[in-house]
Amino acid sequence: MIRRLSTGISVPLLLLCVATVALWVRSYWVNDRVELTVPPHLYAIEAERGCVYVRLYDAGTKVEHADIVLSSDPVADGEGWENIPHHRWAGVQLFGDQRFLMISLWLPTVLAAGCGAFLFRRATAVPVHGVCASCGYDLRASKGRCPECGTPISSHTRTHL
Repeated sequence: MIRRLSTGISVPLLLLCVATVALWVRSYWVNDRVELTVPPHLYAIEAERGCVYVRLYDAGTKVEHADIVLSSDPVADGEGWENIPHHRWAGVQLFGDQRFLMISLWLPTVLAAGCGAFLFRRATAVPVHGVCASCGYDLRASKGRCPECGTPISSHTRTHL
């Protein structure tokens, strides 16, 4: 059960890693933006030059109705790979009526890849003979059940003791 769960979680994490890398590379050529307007606020998620920005603007009375806007604009000349910004890994900033959170895209990429690889490795690990499959307790002197966790000792494990 734990192996299936680990595999079931690791595969989406590794796919998230691939999607984040694709967004990371794309963000140096195209600025993608999603805006959600809910009076009196304007929320925006923007991928730009290797970072994701989550912004909150106080739109005040300028906004009359709710709206969603999707846009993709090419990066201006001279702002591609050659001018990679030296951002921190994450940050929160406040400027008057706007607040935003910035996350460099390498951070979720590394986290998703690390967690996904760890879980995948755990799910595909070859069981060691002579130890409990659940807790890893040494079963050489045990009969019937694991004295540590109570898991029944399988006949396959018993033949290799």
